[in-house]
Amino acid sequence: MEVLRYSERRSSIRKPVSLEVAVYYNGLGILRCLTKNLSLHGMLLDTGAMVLPQNAAVDLTLIHRLTGITQLQRIPATVVRVEDSGAGLIFHDLSLEVYGTVYSMLFPQKESYI
Repeated sequence: MEVLRYSERRSSIRKPVSLEVAVYYNGLGILRCLTKNLSLHGMLLDTGAMVLPQNAAVDLTLIHRLTGITQLQRIPATVVRVEDSGAGLIFHDLSLEVYGTVYSMLFPQKESYI
């Protein structure tokens, strides 16, 4: 009996993270969503009833609070997977600031006390 094996195609670990994201797609305007998971290279969005087309170029605005201040960061992305209530996105051309923000969300530093 032959066993089928599927390889993991993701280039980095994804963690379940719920963040507010505004998605701009030319055909739909602005759509507010929540992330289902996040990695250094992409995210899975819960888009509800709205469907983003496969291979669509989108602009995300990541909305997060850091030290009591709401910050907005722009992330260009492409839809690489479409699901019933969501879309998988891959990021493009992240600035160092945005990459650092995503990294800190995925791998928070524990404070050390001496």
